Amino acid sequence: MARSFSEKALAEDLEALKITLSLATEETEVALERTLLSRQLSMLAEDCRPFLLEPRAFFVAWSGVLTLAYAGWPPQVVALKKRIDETFGPALSTEQPGSKWPKTTLAALREGRTLDLAELQQLNVVLDALTSKLRGLRWGIEVAELSVTCFKCTGHERLFSKVQMPLNGELDTSAPDDASRAYSESVLGEGAKPSYVSDVQRPGNREGKYRDFHPGTSLVLFAGPPEELLVELREAGGTRLLGGFAGQVASRGRRR
Repeated sequence: MARSFSEKALAEDLEALKITLSLATEETEVALERTLLSRQLSMLAEDCRPFLLEPRAFFVAWSGVLTLAYAGWPPQVVALKKRIDETFGPALSTEQPGSKWPKTTLAALREGRTLDLAELQQLNVVLDALTSKLRGLRWGIEVAELSVTCFKCTGHERLFSKVQMPLNGELDTSAPDDASRAYSESVLGEGAKPSYVSDVQRPGNREGKYRDFHPGTSLVLFAGPPEELLVELREAGGTRLLGGFAGQVASRGRRR
């Protein structure tokens, strides 16, 4: 592996980037590829191979955020996250609970909208049916690259810049790390409790959180379910259940 930059140099680089983003507008140019951040992350990921993400369930997360949850991070990704923490130290923000279980965010509720218990139960019936179909497809995501992003909005629909990090070598088909799988299952298990509706009705995490201008940086992979399942979700949910959402499940014309 190439030489790592010092923790001091990385902290100074991150602070400079933070200042740039605090002054940024939608039109600001940010050359992420010139930062030590992207260069160091590329070094840390040099030994990572392409890997599989195993879809686990369509799931309504806190605040009514609609997601596709995966079974857990494979061991090599867990190891990469550990190397990142050790290399950057306190200069890097603490990982938030929501990123500890792998998922694709499909939609968020519009501002002022929430789900009542009956709507949540009806939506879960639709999602459980799609989860069963997803398992029948025996479909998984082959992740061939990671991306260091400098985003304009946390939903990553608008970016300042992106540095792609191709993963090399044979496909790693390892099962999810045991601890990571257990964490994902604990999250999904909470959703089965009758009291979970109060978490679904938590304030925040509405459309504005994902689409309003709020610049930052992240290490992500871009992935999602097959379009045919999204189409089926839109048709099964309809405006009655999905009319309050913004994102990939919002009603729209079919792609040709």
